[in-house]
Amino acid sequence: MTPNQPALTASTRWLNAWACAALAVCVLAAPSVLCASTAPAPSNDVVDEAVTQLDADRATALAQLRALWADPAQPLRGKAAVALSSALGKGEGRDTLPALVTEMLDSGVLTPTERALVFSNRLSALSEQRQWPEDDAALRAEAEAFSNAAPAGDGRAAPLDAIGAGLLSRGKFPEAEQWFRKALSVYEGSGPTRRRSDYLRNLGVALAQEGKLDQSLEAMLDSQSMREALGLPDSHLLLGNLAGLHLYMERWDRALALAERAIAASPPDSASRTKYINNAGSALFGLGRIDEARVRFEESLALAERLGAPSLSPLNNLAFALLKQGDTREAMRRFEQIEAIATQNHDLALLGVAKKNLGESWIALGDRRRADTFLQAARDIYKESDNRPKAVELYPVLIDNLEALGRHAEALQRMREFKALNDEMNSVASNERIAGLEANAELRHKESELAIQKAGLAAQQADIERLQAQEVSERLKRQLLIGAIVALALILMLLARHVRLRARAHNELLRKNGEIDAHLRDLERLNDVVRKQSEEDALTGLYNRRHLQALLSHRSAHPDMGYPLLAIVADLDHFKRINDAFGHPVGDKALQHVAGVLRRCQRDGDELIRWGGEEFIWLCRGASEAQAPALCARLQQALADHPLEIDGHTITLTVSLGFAPASLWPGREPDVDLAIRLADQAAYCAKAAGRNTWTGYSAGIEPPADVDLARCTAETMEQQGWVRRVAA
Repeated sequence: MTPNQPALTASTRWLNAWACAALAVCVLAAPSVLCASTAPAPSNDVVDEAVTQLDADRATALAQLRALWADPAQPLRGKAAVALSSALGKGEGRDTLPALVTEMLDSGVLTPTERALVFSNRLSALSEQRQWPEDDAALRAEAEAFSNAAPAGDGRAAPLDAIGAGLLSRGKFPEAEQWFRKALSVYEGSGPTRRRSDYLRNLGVALAQEGKLDQSLEAMLDSQSMREALGLPDSHLLLGNLAGLHLYMERWDRALALAERAIAASPPDSASRTKYINNAGSALFGLGRIDEARVRFEESLALAERLGAPSLSPLNNLAFALLKQGDTREAMRRFEQIEAIATQNHDLALLGVAKKNLGESWIALGDRRRADTFLQAARDIYKESDNRPKAVELYPVLIDNLEALGRHAEALQRMREFKALNDEMNSVASNERIAGLEANAELRHKESELAIQKAGLAAQQADIERLQAQEVSERLKRQLLIGAIVALALILMLLARHVRLRARAHNELLRKNGEIDAHLRDLERLNDVVRKQSEEDALTGLYNRRHLQALLSHRSAHPDMGYPLLAIVADLDHFKRINDAFGHPVGDKALQHVAGVLRRCQRDGDELIRWGGEEFIWLCRGASEAQAPALCARLQQALADHPLEIDGHTITLTVSLGFAPASLWPGREPDVDLAIRLADQAAYCAKAAGRNTWTGYSAGIEPPADVDLARCTAETMEQQGWVRRVAA
């Protein structure tokens, strides 16, 4: 059994289910790029004609390509070698490929570009079969040599991309990114090509696995735009990649829609389709539709087994669905199978997933000490492989288990590691870029539609002008043939008809111009909606990080506005337990409930921001440090007075609070960024102190003027005596 690469998975709010979600991105990215077997348009080229028959009659098509390669008099012999090596690398007959490639490279009849493509197809087969060697120094050197020998273009880029695909199959994502970028650099200054679009998609895969979600989305959207510019149809590979990326970003509805499109665009009985069905199940799981998700996982697994290419990804996901449905022993049995296979194949990413899932299974069985052994092992594996998305997914489970075991100091340390990693992956700049990229893609689509409409109007206007010219010509001919009196009458009639035509044309132009104006107004409204959505949290209706960044930029430009100001950070307690006990949809309702209580507590002029996950920021204008305890108490009391009511269950929600004033020392300008950072650290201290309490920072001695406080941690400032911690 050949395991799939672990999934691009979701965020810190729903960590259990996504430990075992799987995505086709890594597996699909490598082999498809180098294949000459992508069917071209029919032509008189005998190689192209054979390639077009590969899907319908593979045996006959391969026989034709072998005959073309074996014919010394065939002028397209080199092209046939590229097509044949590509086709053999993708299915039956793959075992003959190494010897055949050696024969082709030693033949002396291939051009430098053809040699580079044949060698790349061999590398592609290695990565698709997951036979990439641990020590690949020799392959890298050969790839560089073939690339350097080929002229600029696909031949120079293909070996570099093939090395990147092999590294991707081994889970070496940063190295894969470097090789994909080297391949793309070959095309700098040139126009779009199909291979360049595929290489951009591969780069997006590597970036997503590194947690660089904004850069990944940019690369994949560029790939999609390039395909549109070339007039190519939708690529099921790209749709599948985009679905996986939206799973990472917790956009379940969008991920489900893209996965369904990928399923519809993929060949009916193909390994690709099994991965897209698995993606659809992962999205359904994210939406809380567990039963539907399990059906999809079973469908994916059955198709993979029918094709003779069973995949661990749907097996892993199905096991996790069993765990969530209470069948813990059966889920654990399957996780142990996956652990053994991952160990045998030295697949660190999948082994980390298996360890984490076994840890959760032992938690479900009540043995937290044994669970800790597996969770700590998963953490070590993710650190070794630098798998940041999976590490972000693991930490909340690990921290919650440490707290339950009473190891609070260790839990606090892991909490700090988790916060640093999560902030790095979900930075304000990254979220802003993602929102901007999606908005720009939507605007480009609208502008393209508008351009088509304008072109249609221009064609209509040209038709009207031609009709008018014909009318004038007919009038002149009649004037020459008809007598003076009759001609005068006809002229009057023609003039009246001409006026009607001009009036009709004028009215038609007015109507079309009105339609254009209406489209432009729709586009402006879309821009307003996009801008509003980019600064508003879709779940709670509060402002988001982008709005906070804009607010802070405005304060930087106008430092005399809105001070004094107090920053309060509220972190919802035991949020993961709510998700585990009641499900993800109830977790969303809990966040909405806290947002509503915050609105009851806010004062005129205050700002409420959902900072990320279960953290909220309350910026209190005109409030000082002395008012902070009362404001914190107001929020705690409001939550106690208004518990969450769900399906007959009463859930009392609590928060851990931290605060700090923006104006700390008389000799320094107010600093809202610093206040938020201190308040965030204070909230972590309140959480470590037992939750449902508050901690704050007040001014100590004024720091020296040359100290850059942006580089100082709260602990350092407290040790230097520049701030003092206060607690309830």
